[in-house]
Amino acid sequence: MKRVSGTRWSSQYNACSAFTRSFKELMQLLNHIENNESKKGEKGENRRKAAGLRKNLNTFESAFMTVLWTRILEQFDKTNLHLQAVGTNLKGVVDSYQSLINFVTELRTDEMFEEFINEAKKLTEGDEVYEDERVRKLVRTLRCDESKGDEVFLRGRQKLKVCLLCCIRYIEN
Repeated sequence: MKRVSGTRWSSQYNACSAFTRSFKELMQLLNHIENNESKKGEKGENRRKAAGLRKNLNTFESAFMTVLWTRILEQFDKTNLHLQAVGTNLKGVVDSYQSLINFVTELRTDEMFEEFINEAKKLTEGDEVYEDERVRKLVRTLRCDESKGDEVFLRGRQKLKVCLLCCIRYIEN
């Protein structure tokens, strides 16, 4: 795993890319730490921390966001490296920014969403089970001036698509 520097695009990309490449191995390691109860094994506190980390990270949503942010940071890093190159001229700067704008716009397409879904499936070994589908749906008590027709519940893919669009909105601002 790589330590993240707060200011460098390349550091952000390298850390996220390393996490993506070693996702399966990291889950196996956390599982090993969690289940290691021998005398020479891990302390109880470390096993609980590993179990919590594994539970939070070993979800389809985490795999999806890992793939998404790795791709986004990769593109920003490439643009950043091109802009910092010694021989970059003004046309190169304009072209780099236009390429970045086109990339962010392309992120909104259904094709890109499906591509991220498929890459996340590879990380989770084909398991496309969303966390909100594993738990019981909570039903909110309605007030006297409310009706069920006013509520919208997003689950599974729809909810993940909204998360993707929120990430894109965050980048644009």
